[in-house]
Amino acid sequence: MDFGNLVRRLRKERSLTLKQVEELTGISFSQLGKIERGVHKPSQDTMDKLNQFFKIYEFIGDEIKGNYLKYESPINAITRVEVFVRDAFLCQMCGGKKPEKSLNVYHITPIELGGSSAEENLITLCNDCFSGRQEFIKKYGIDQDPLKQI
Repeated sequence: MDFGNLVRRLRKERSLTLKQVEELTGISFSQLGKIERGVHKPSQDTMDKLNQFFKIYEFIGDEIKGNYLKYESPINAITRVEVFVRDAFLCQMCGGKKPEKSLNVYHITPIELGGSSAEENLITLCNDCFSGRQEFIKKYGIDQDPLKQI
Protein backbone atom coordinates (compact mmCIF):
# COMPACT_ATOMS: atom_id res chain seq x y z
CA MET A 1 0.00 0.00 0.00
CA ASP A 2 1.33 3.45 -0.88
CA PHE A 3 0.63 6.95 0.42
CA GLY A 4 -2.46 7.37 -1.74
CA ASN A 5 -3.91 4.13 -0.43
CA LEU A 6 -3.27 5.36 3.12
CA VAL A 7 -5.25 8.53 2.39
CA ARG A 8 -8.04 6.44 0.81
CA ARG A 9 -8.10 4.08 3.80
CA LEU A 10 -8.32 6.95 6.30
CA ARG A 11 -11.05 8.64 4.25
CA LYS A 12 -13.11 5.45 3.98
CA GLU A 13 -12.68 4.69 7.70
CA ARG A 14 -14.50 8.00 8.28
CA SER A 15 -17.13 7.14 5.62
CA LEU A 16 -16.35 10.30 3.67
CA THR A 17 -16.62 10.95 -0.06
CA LEU A 18 -13.92 12.80 -2.00
CA LYS A 19 -16.32 15.74 -2.30
CA GLN A 20 -16.78 15.87 1.50
CA VAL A 21 -13.00 15.83 2.04
CA GLU A 22 -12.71 18.64 -0.50
CA GLU A 23 -15.19 20.73 1.49
CA LEU A 24 -13.36 20.02 4.74
CA THR A 25 -9.77 20.48 3.52
CA GLY A 26 -9.95 22.79 0.52
CA ILE A 27 -8.17 20.19 -1.65
CA SER A 28 -10.11 19.55 -4.85
CA PHE A 29 -11.82 16.17 -5.09
CA SER A 30 -10.12 15.55 -8.44
CA GLN A 31 -6.68 16.14 -6.88
CA LEU A 32 -7.61 13.89 -3.95
CA GLY A 33 -8.65 11.16 -6.37
CA LYS A 34 -5.32 11.44 -8.21
CA ILE A 35 -3.42 11.24 -4.91
CA GLU A 36 -5.40 8.16 -3.87
CA ARG A 37 -4.72 6.49 -7.24
CA GLY A 38 -1.03 7.33 -6.97
CA VAL A 39 -0.92 9.42 -10.15
CA HIS A 40 -0.19 12.69 -8.32
CA LYS A 41 2.42 13.39 -5.65
CA PRO A 42 1.02 16.04 -3.30
CA SER A 43 2.83 19.29 -2.55
CA GLN A 44 3.98 20.11 0.95
CA ASP A 45 0.97 22.40 1.43
CA THR A 46 -1.39 19.60 0.38
CA MET A 47 0.39 17.13 2.68
CA ASP A 48 0.03 19.60 5.56
CA LYS A 49 -3.72 19.90 4.88
CA LEU A 50 -4.11 16.11 4.70
CA ASN A 51 -2.22 15.73 7.96
CA GLN A 52 -4.30 18.40 9.66
CA PHE A 53 -7.45 16.56 8.69
CA PHE A 54 -6.42 12.88 8.84
CA LYS A 55 -3.68 13.13 11.53
CA ILE A 56 -1.30 11.19 9.27
CA TYR A 57 1.61 12.01 11.58
CA GLU A 58 0.09 9.70 14.20
CA PHE A 59 1.03 6.81 11.89
CA ILE A 60 4.70 7.72 11.71
CA GLY A 61 7.60 8.09 14.16
CA ASP A 62 7.34 10.46 17.11
CA GLU A 63 10.66 12.13 16.32
CA ILE A 64 9.17 13.72 13.22
CA LYS A 65 6.86 15.90 15.37
CA GLY A 66 4.79 17.97 13.02
CA ASN A 67 5.69 18.55 9.42
CA TYR A 68 7.42 15.40 8.28
CA LEU A 69 8.19 16.87 4.88
CA LYS A 70 10.52 19.31 6.63
CA TYR A 71 12.16 16.50 8.63
CA GLU A 72 15.78 16.31 7.55
CA SER A 73 16.33 12.78 6.41
CA PRO A 74 17.76 11.16 3.32
CA ILE A 75 14.45 9.26 3.15
CA ASN A 76 11.83 11.34 1.39
CA ALA A 77 8.51 11.83 3.14
CA ILE A 78 6.31 9.90 0.74
CA THR A 79 8.72 6.94 0.69
CA ARG A 80 8.77 6.98 4.51
CA VAL A 81 4.98 6.73 4.67
CA GLU A 82 4.93 4.06 1.94
CA VAL A 83 7.39 1.93 3.97
CA PHE A 84 5.25 2.33 7.11
CA VAL A 85 2.20 1.24 5.14
CA ARG A 86 4.06 -1.66 3.44
CA ASP A 87 5.26 -2.85 6.86
CA ALA A 88 1.73 -2.49 8.30
CA PHE A 89 2.95 0.05 10.90
CA LEU A 90 4.77 -2.78 12.73
CA CYS A 91 8.38 -3.16 13.83
CA GLN A 92 9.74 -5.79 11.47
CA MET A 93 11.93 -7.32 14.20
CA CYS A 94 9.68 -7.57 17.25
CA GLY A 95 6.21 -6.89 15.80
CA GLY A 96 5.68 -3.90 18.10
CA LYS A 97 3.25 -1.17 17.05
CA LYS A 98 2.18 2.32 18.05
CA PRO A 99 1.39 3.57 20.64
CA GLU A 100 3.37 1.02 22.69
CA LYS A 101 6.43 1.45 20.48
CA SER A 102 7.89 4.49 18.75
CA LEU A 103 8.43 3.50 15.11
CA ASN A 104 10.70 4.92 12.45
CA VAL A 105 12.01 3.95 9.03
CA TYR A 106 15.68 2.97 8.90
CA HIS A 107 18.16 1.95 6.23
CA ILE A 108 18.99 -1.77 6.13
CA THR A 109 22.39 -1.02 4.60
CA PRO A 110 23.44 2.41 5.91
CA ILE A 111 24.12 5.20 3.41
CA GLU A 112 27.73 5.43 4.61
CA LEU A 113 28.22 1.75 3.68
CA GLY A 114 26.81 2.14 0.19
CA GLY A 115 23.11 1.74 0.94
CA SER A 116 20.44 3.82 -0.73
CA SER A 117 17.13 5.34 0.29
CA ALA A 118 15.29 3.09 -2.15
CA GLU A 119 12.25 1.39 -0.61
CA GLU A 120 13.82 -2.08 -0.81
CA ASN A 121 16.64 -0.86 1.49
CA LEU A 122 14.25 0.57 4.09
CA ILE A 123 12.53 -1.08 7.03
CA THR A 124 10.23 -0.10 9.90
CA LEU A 125 11.78 -0.67 13.32
CA CYS A 126 10.95 0.43 16.84
CA ASN A 127 13.59 2.45 18.66
CA ASP A 128 14.45 -0.49 20.94
CA CYS A 129 15.13 -2.87 18.04
CA PHE A 130 17.07 -0.21 16.17
CA SER A 131 19.28 0.40 19.21
CA GLY A 132 19.78 -3.34 19.70
CA ARG A 133 20.63 -3.72 16.02
CA GLN A 134 23.21 -0.90 16.28
CA GLU A 135 24.87 -2.61 19.26
CA PHE A 136 24.85 -5.96 17.46
CA ILE A 137 26.50 -4.42 14.37
CA LYS A 138 29.15 -2.75 16.54
CA LYS A 139 29.94 -6.06 18.17
CA TYR A 140 29.67 -8.48 15.23
CA GLY A 141 29.87 -6.30 12.12
CA ILE A 142 27.39 -5.38 9.40
CA ASP A 143 27.98 -8.69 7.60
CA GLN A 144 26.34 -10.54 10.51
CA ASP A 145 23.38 -8.13 10.67
CA PRO A 146 20.17 -10.15 11.18
CA LEU A 147 18.29 -7.79 8.85
CA LYS A 148 20.41 -9.03 5.97
CA GLN A 149 18.60 -12.37 6.44
CA ILE A 150 15.11 -10.85 6.06
